[in-house]
Amino acid sequence: MELYDVPKNKVLIAHESDLACISLNLDGTRLATASDKGTLIRIFDTSSYNMLQELRRGVDRARIWSIAFNAASQYVACSSDHGTVHVWGLKGARGGMGGGGMGGNSPDAARRPDQQNTNENTKSALSYFGSLVPSYFQSEWSFAQFRTHESHTLVAFGSEPNTIIIVGADGSFWKASYEGGGECVEQAYCKFVAEPKMTQGGNSEAEADGSGGGGGGETNVVGSDKR
Repeated sequence: MELYDVPKNKVLIAHESDLACISLNLDGTRLATASDKGTLIRIFDTSSYNMLQELRRGVDRARIWSIAFNAASQYVACSSDHGTVHVWGLKGARGGMGGGGMGGNSPDAARRPDQQNTNENTKSALSYFGSLVPSYFQSEWSFAQFRTHESHTLVAFGSEPNTIIIVGADGSFWKASYEGGGECVEQAYCKFVAEPKMTQGGNSEAEADGSGGGGGGETNVVGSDKR
């Protein structure tokens, strides 16, 4: 990593396997990385090069499609080919980690008493023992999750407080609220690209009326399907 306004650079050993996705926050002070295993998101300080947080998406291998910070760097979210979006709170963010509750997705991420009324991410109770236990138990689990039917999605934070926007490769669009943590609440859904209708012969209607072969005919229909 090289900072262009500071005459120094350093090689970061971010993960044991190849990098699959990276993202910078708005002012370039935080770097998020994910490997091709897709189980961990690591947050680095771009000035000190120190790792600030290790965020666990899950234990099963996944492909991370996108990582996004919100404008104030209070939260970071990621989407994967499992169709699930995860949201974590960030330490040292401007204005703290307000706006989200607790609601981890780990079966063994029992909350400690001091986590009950905070907006911190969920940790295993065994994290209390620090380096005496494997790093798995020291990772932070997402406090909010949103599940979609699409395996290829991109996530971003919405203009309204505590909202995320998810766009799928199939033309699907979701807006959801992560306020309160746990399962995000879907606020809007649209599908902007309709599937071509098939005729009895197995061809799309565009092919049946001759518009699919000569060029110029559109087979995608723009519309909405709110629910």
